[in-house]
Amino acid sequence: MSSILKNSILLSVLTLIFINASAQALNFAGAAKVWNVGKDKPGYDAYSNEFVAYNNQAHLDEKSGCYKISPEPVTLLLVFNASGRVETVLASESTSKADCFAHSYRGIQLSKPPFAPFVLKLTMK
Repeated sequence: MSSILKNSILLSVLTLIFINASAQALNFAGAAKVWNVGKDKPGYDAYSNEFVAYNNQAHLDEKSGCYKISPEPVTLLLVFNASGRVETVLASESTSKADCFAHSYRGIQLSKPPFAPFVLKLTMK
């Protein structure tokens, strides 16, 4: 194997590790910044609509019973990795309702997003 190919493979692996670590290391404020930039990128609206269609079909938010926990709204940031899996769910506040929704959404799998990390903002009332 040529040294150029080895270096290219190493760079690809390191990039994936960095992206994965960055997504996992985000706190709510950091993820909000990523969302603020990403929401205006090409493909954001289409991928968001894909998530909404999936959620509406699967009724993830309704099946969990999270709405009944509290009348207070909670803002969630779902962080999708490059393969389209929700790796991290961050909440505006640490509450039982937020934890319930995080449990409902963490780990779901969609198609690959247009960029990663892809942060989707939801406000659950």
